Amino acid sequence: LKIMDNRITPLATHELTNEIYQLIWNARIKKILIKGANETVKYINRGLVTFVVLAADAHPVEILLHIPLICEEKNVKYIFICSKSVLGNVCGLNVPVISCGILRNNYTEIQTMITKIKNKIIQI
Repeated sequence: LKIMDNRITPLATHELTNEIYQLIWNARIKKILIKGANETVKYINRGLVTFVVLAADAHPVEILLHIPLICEEKNVKYIFICSKSVLGNVCGLNVPVISCGILRNNYTEIQTMITKIKNKIIQI
């Protein structure tokens, strides 16, 4: 998917997207995954989210462009991936999801994955 909107940044590479899906899958199993734009915003504002994933193919994209602003204000890393449908599936739902967040947690495995992904985001 070619994203032409310059507001969709940073956009994950194919390899990084697969790592993000693995992170989301693990967070879902550990019950520290927030799904949906409204829930994501609510938990970011409460200071409970450590990482946010956004779908670049949300239409219109303006429905989620406020989330990166909130993330920057709260010092929460975020990244866009290409498909809301796949994001929904990885989140365990049968509907598209335009945003999800990983709650702050003490799981070493999850923290390691997040750190690795955050370091790759810096390079994009």
